[in-house]
Amino acid sequence: MTIGILDLPNEILRNILDILSYPSILAIKWTCRTLYSQIEPLTVYGMADLLEIELWPVFNAAEYRPEGLKRAFPQYDFFACHICLKIKGAECFSNAMMKGKRGKFASGSSINRVTRFCISCGIDTGRYQPGLQFDYGGGGRLHGVLCRKCGKFKYFSGTSRLGFCRDCLSRENLLERESVTYL
Repeated sequence: MTIGILDLPNEILRNILDILSYPSILAIKWTCRTLYSQIEPLTVYGMADLLEIELWPVFNAAEYRPEGLKRAFPQYDFFACHICLKIKGAECFSNAMMKGKRGKFASGSSINRVTRFCISCGIDTGRYQPGLQFDYGGGGRLHGVLCRKCGKFKYFSGTSRLGFCRDCLSRENLLERESVTYL
């Protein structure tokens, strides 16, 4: 007669859970509805836990792509933010935050990955200044600008010389000036 994890007495299950990390407990909770309802909600976790979770196959599609397509893609790859402590899609991070020393597969320790932050947290904490433009979302070739006028980060095709989003450029009748090529 075989005994499954659901057949174990609650005390033994509790002892097992006490020695597991946050990501391991979360994985066990997600295995079946019964365990999900039996295990109390988890509330205490840190960036190290999120860095482990972001490597799970469901959050890390890039690892399973052919060698030339290893970069992150929006809606398929997810990353952890150390400020809001959430795992968000690649479209929420600048390309600089997803590659190099802060990337998922950075060589060495996770010291630099621990400092990764999403676009909204970068704006909220003042790390991204109005007028700043950068690529985001990984392989999706998205480019955005943090508008000097409205203060929102928005998609922008090309480069905004004035540092305004399209909405503010059209509202201020500056689209013509924006498209002028300066020598």
